[in-house]
Amino acid sequence: MRLTRPALRTAVVAVAGSLAAAALAMPSGAVGATTVLPTHALGVHQPRSMVFAHDHLFLSGDDEVLVLDGDGTVRGTLDGLAGAAGEVVSADAGTVYVALRGAAQVAAVDTTTLAVRRFATDPCPTDVALVGDRLFYSAGCDAGAGHIASVDAVTGGAPAASGVSTFFYGPPVLAAGGSTLVAGVPAQSPAVTYAYDVSGATLTKVGESDISGSNLQDLAVSPDGETVYVSSGYPYVLRSFARDLQTARTTYETGAYSSGVALSPDGSRVAVGRNNEESNLLVFAHGTADLLVSGSANPTPASTEPAAVPGTLAFSADGRRVYALVGDAWDGPVWLTSASVQEPTTLTLGKVTSPSGRTGTLRASAALAEPRAGVPVTFTLERQGERDVTVVVKTDAKGVASLSRKVTSGGRLSAAYAGDDTHQPSSTAKASWTVSSKTTATLHGKHTTKHHKLRYTKASRVVLDVAVDPSTAEVVHVQLQRRSGGHWKTEDQSDEQLDQGRLTLQLDTARKHKDLRFVVAFAGDDTTRASKATSKTFVVG
Repeated sequence: MRLTRPALRTAVVAVAGSLAAAALAMPSGAVGATTVLPTHALGVHQPRSMVFAHDHLFLSGDDEVLVLDGDGTVRGTLDGLAGAAGEVVSADAGTVYVALRGAAQVAAVDTTTLAVRRFATDPCPTDVALVGDRLFYSAGCDAGAGHIASVDAVTGGAPAASGVSTFFYGPPVLAAGGSTLVAGVPAQSPAVTYAYDVSGATLTKVGESDISGSNLQDLAVSPDGETVYVSSGYPYVLRSFARDLQTARTTYETGAYSSGVALSPDGSRVAVGRNNEESNLLVFAHGTADLLVSGSANPTPASTEPAAVPGTLAFSADGRRVYALVGDAWDGPVWLTSASVQEPTTLTLGKVTSPSGRTGTLRASAALAEPRAGVPVTFTLERQGERDVTVVVKTDAKGVASLSRKVTSGGRLSAAYAGDDTHQPSSTAKASWTVSSKTTATLHGKHTTKHHKLRYTKASRVVLDVAVDPSTAEVVHVQLQRRSGGHWKTEDQSDEQLDQGRLTLQLDTARKHKDLRFVVAFAGDDTTRASKATSKTFVVG
């Protein structure tokens, strides 16, 4: 047996291959590209620290503390604060503590009234950290005299030495979280860091390391006190450790010259300042190290991008915005910059219900991992040979967007969320839907009919027309079968290409005086379900 295509038939043109999946373009500010950040010039030429409390920024330096709005507008100036240096915010955000290196004091600033109380300290206090009800500070006026002491954070009384004999060449930078206090001398190489467990005013050393890098810039501790972050000029990454300072945890790929580190209040975001021409403000997801923000703040594009000033990274209370100063902390102007920290968005497609027949209603849903109502989800329906259809559906109170739409063919479905000021765009979730197909196998050619069988005088007169609906079907499997006893046996078979769902074949040879038939099967594809058809029985000769 041999099947041929009649010469009069136009050659088959292959249906185009698999459809390209729908993809929504990422906005220009999406992670992976560096975002240009706004800048606001400030009149502070020697900034030392900046913290966020009660919707304001408190910036120390030049014997004063400036109280700023997030856009850099000055709302208040607290002067007479000699040598204003390191700062820390109380847990309730009601007080900002400022080390006054020139006054042997710490200033306790009420963040609502801006009233200032002063606590006596050892000479030359430089940095401050809070653990429970104790305010720890680093101090020391001369080389080799650096040390740590503390006072009661509420009254400023009950001064106490730390009880540790650690040698610090100068007053160390401090950071705290949970019951952990860490310390290290800035700019020191190698960057020797220490971790202490805090009980009241007593420090017990639990970690020490000189493997964390060189040219120490800044330190941070997770809210639970279990992870320590070390910002240093080298290596060109931000490293984190368990509080023993030996067990490495996540490494954050920052590139060269990290100049500061800060954590969001809940510890889920890690901000890094850099002295780098490519970008000077980065934000990562804690633990996964996914890059959430790559920001470039350069108020003078004709010159080299300024460095982020150590000690001036600060998150808003909700962790969705990070602030920093950029510029020359010792000699030149500085600018305030900020970046929105967008929350990751996870969107998943739920069950996709295809129509039961050739046409019908397509039903699908897409759900946000973090339920939010009113979020616009864009569904895109791709169908071969037809224009794409886009439908925008808003999520319900459970964060679910539900689609219901009449369709006349199968296709591919994608769902995506474009993001907003506080949420990243989602990745595109994809699936297919199917419709049923119908295959027909019809015999033509000159013949007679006897006993419900078509009779042909010769094989070449047997012509088979195949049709598959929808016409997007590409290939069918054709079998010529012979009756043998009570069964049908396959005589020959082949895969045949369809042209717009149609196919005509001519039989060249076949056994004579035998009951024959064609069985045509469409196996289905990712948009159309399988179907098959059997021709009428015929006899040749």
